[in-house]
Amino acid sequence: RHYSDKHIFNPEYTQIDRIVHGWQHPDPEDETKMTWSYLVKWMGLSYAEATWEKMEILSGLPDGNDKIKEYQSRPMLEERKMKTAPLGWRPDK
Repeated sequence: RHYSDKHIFNPEYTQIDRIVHGWQHPDPEDETKMTWSYLVKWMGLSYAEATWEKMEILSGLPDGNDKIKEYQSRPMLEERKMKTAPLGWRPDK
């Protein structure tokens, strides 16, 4: 670790490791608008300690917008399921 024993809080905990999932939902402040929240896995923490964060919060972090774009560019589960095996492929080969 690169932080001092004097520090109680590891600064890595504020760095995004990856965005695990995104969720579009009504904005709590204005129910007529939709907004996004993301499940964030933080550097140095386990997946069990991932937290849901509003897009506005993540956008304010140094690599927040890049991590959001990275998440959005990954194929979604439905797209991965639609891919088929090559013709003639069998799992026992």
